Amino acid sequence: MVITLRLLFASIFLITFLDITKSDEVTSSEYALFKNILRETVGNEKVEKIVSIEKKSVTKRKSNFSHLLRFIVVYTTTNDDGNTETVNKTMRFIVKNEPKPDEMVDASETESIHRMNLFDIEATVMRDIVPWLEEAVGRSIGPKFYYYSQSDRILVMEDLGFLNFVNRKFERGMTDDDVTLVLELMAQFHAGSVLLNER
Repeated sequence: MVITLRLLFASIFLITFLDITKSDEVTSSEYALFKNILRETVGNEKVEKIVSIEKKSVTKRKSNFSHLLRFIVVYTTTNDDGNTETVNKTMRFIVKNEPKPDEMVDASETESIHRMNLFDIEATVMRDIVPWLEEAVGRSIGPKFYYYSQSDRILVMEDLGFLNFVNRKFERGMTDDDVTLVLELMAQFHAGSVLLNER
């Protein structure tokens, strides 16, 4: 449960760690992935086409237990009001990649990640547990889950930065409001987990 809480709150407060202005090249497999996610999320009949995909690294490789990428996807969709005209809309995603041994300063850290099964646990929590807890307590607890590939070791989630969430510099200390916010969230997470355990 401790690992689950750490993974959950790491995802909740995960926004931007490194601002890189140069966009990375989007691969054909990434394009296909987001095309499928859009069709499943928005609706196959509503998505006309993908206009553009912007890809940027938001963490340095070899600096963390995962590599994070931000994808900004602009797509054309039919208007919700029944009008036949199409409009451009934007969705933003964070993609979390499990690092390979050569991407870590210490290759043994990758073995630790595999041994603790961190990616599978985090995907299970985000896909199966968090939505149930959110419904039980009536509030958002973490980013939306969109996709997980056990073979490719990637996890796609909502980019909370798009909703104006920001990282706090906790090394400077936490205010009373910060502490209250975290404790309220932890209490609701705990209450929901008790209900889940009693099912």
